[in-house]
Amino acid sequence: MIKLSKIYDQYFNLKYTNEHLMGNNKTYQKFVLLTYRRTGANYFHDLLRSHKAIVAYAAMYEQGRIGFIYPGYPSPYNKCLLKYRNNYPIDFLNHRIFGNYSHNIKAVGFKIVYETAHPVVFEYLSKQTDVKFIHLQRRNILRLYLSDMIASKLNIWGAVARENENLFKNNKAESFTKVIEKNEDKVLPDDFTIKLDYEDCLKVFIKIKGFVEKYNNYFKPGQVVNLYYEDLLINPDKELEKIQKFLGVDYQKLTSRFIKINNQKLYDVIENYSDLKKRFTGTEWAVFFED
Repeated sequence: MIKLSKIYDQYFNLKYTNEHLMGNNKTYQKFVLLTYRRTGANYFHDLLRSHKAIVAYAAMYEQGRIGFIYPGYPSPYNKCLLKYRNNYPIDFLNHRIFGNYSHNIKAVGFKIVYETAHPVVFEYLSKQTDVKFIHLQRRNILRLYLSDMIASKLNIWGAVARENENLFKNNKAESFTKVIEKNEDKVLPDDFTIKLDYEDCLKVFIKIKGFVEKYNNYFKPGQVVNLYYEDLLINPDKELEKIQKFLGVDYQKLTSRFIKINNQKLYDVIENYSDLKKRFTGTEWAVFFED
């Protein structure tokens, strides 16, 4: 009996013609971007994708879709490949993600989100000595949670300028992306505010702290590099040089097509900011209140 994975391996190679796949190169650095929602992962991954020697996929093991992102790859909802991935998750990893690439590709990776990580795949990856991890975090978890609530309320999970509109129309992996004019200086509606629940904030603070502590002690020395979204905004050149060195690729100036959704102060967006700040005063979470 022929393995299902072999059938889809032939199907994939025959049908899809992205230039990344034109070769027999397997000497690149394998990597995983480990993160949580709303840490700037889409922005950071788009920076990586601007490097000519890096292939950076989105989340590849989310239920119901595969985040290839690039043109010339299958639809994220391709039923054949979803069946292959679900039935053979490790084979899919080794053949479709970490398969053959063109000679100019020096690093290949994809995103894993804490809560949706495929347990079998993650455990397998953590034991591979040739796989590196970029642990992208956000120091201010209140801003992370606020970003998540804004995205949920407005159904806007990313934003790009109009000249990049087709990028997100042609592939469905980055959905609910707002397109704005270049001269717009913000994405949120005028006078937008949102109320956050104290108990919900506390639960998120504790949960994400637990994730971070778990994964910070999970990897061997040299296998992981910590990257903070705040540092990436303040000193992008320094942080991106560090990441490129970690991946073993030549340094290039990287660019992203994503636009920051919220540039406002916390107290301008959170309706009950003063009450939350008061209730968290004297706790380890008080540092999140920036004013």
